[in-house]
Amino acid sequence: MEGIQGLKSDPISTTITTMEKKREYWIDVLRCFACVMVLFCHAPAPDNAKSMIGTAFGMVNAYLGMAWGPVLFFMISGACVLWGGQDSARVFFKKRFSRVLCPTIVWSVVYVLLEQYVWKTNVSSVSHKLLMIPFAPQYGLLWFMYVIIAIYLVTPIFSVWLERCSKKDLQLYLAIWAITLLFPYVRVSQPEISSGLMSGNGLLYYFGGWMWVAVFGYYCRRYVNIQLRVWHYTLILIVPLSVLAFKLLSGETITNCLSIASVFATAYAFVIIQNTSFKGVLRKQVEVFSKYSFGIYLCHMLFIHPFRIWISQFGFDSYIQIPITVIVCGTCTYLLVWLISKLPFSKYIIG
Repeated sequence: MEGIQGLKSDPISTTITTMEKKREYWIDVLRCFACVMVLFCHAPAPDNAKSMIGTAFGMVNAYLGMAWGPVLFFMISGACVLWGGQDSARVFFKKRFSRVLCPTIVWSVVYVLLEQYVWKTNVSSVSHKLLMIPFAPQYGLLWFMYVIIAIYLVTPIFSVWLERCSKKDLQLYLAIWAITLLFPYVRVSQPEISSGLMSGNGLLYYFGGWMWVAVFGYYCRRYVNIQLRVWHYTLILIVPLSVLAFKLLSGETITNCLSIASVFATAYAFVIIQNTSFKGVLRKQVEVFSKYSFGIYLCHMLFIHPFRIWISQFGFDSYIQIPITVIVCGTCTYLLVWLISKLPFSKYIIG
């Protein structure tokens, strides 16, 4: 989710430099798209959908909202922070961590106190949860922050390796990682095998994970440059239809973010936006929204949590309730982040 940094001179630097201004805008578009999808992902669906359309909409929204929201942000981060490791580890940590660690602590405290004293949804010890903040997320939304911190910790190592790694070698590693993306399907079809795969010493257990989503973002930015045709856009139908088909055939829904379908959906959105020729429509608005996207992620639940209680009384179907929630809560969150951005040291609150 970080901005594009100065590019280090390397064998492809000439090409990159000439494309930089053109490509910077699509990254802003990607951030805006991912941020909106986070809102869709967290927008509450009714407890009981009123129709088959509502059921399908709610299920596909939950799936794609996650893949095109938080997971897409990991690809964006990889495409930006792995794009040239000219900084030493000390310099990199100094530049990045103040914008991640401080907001994580601030919003962890905010959500712990809200759950305990305002929303009344948490009855555990406040002091214990506050003490646990350095070790694990204390509010579901903030899992993303801990993954970003982990990715940043190894970024100086990976960025140096990526500078020297050939395309074929990188493809080999990504192919090995892809094997781990099949594990969620094994869990559904072969539970006895799954218990071995997913144990602490299971096959490729330590090789999988979110860091490779970031590396995949780097790969797509560096190597995937295609001339889009109409049929490329129609592929968007494959993912939601496959999710619905799997649900109908097996009674299970594969919504795991680290599954092959989720990564395919994430990479699809990344590549389509990356290779679309934007004409700068609403450029200023997109740039501002992109700038606030990190803050919007951090504080949108301030509005969504109470709003879900209020809107549930009207009995809307999913395809009505979810978009209304996104529009109302997204607007309120944007205004809040805009106000916070005017404060001194706002970067330590909203990144």
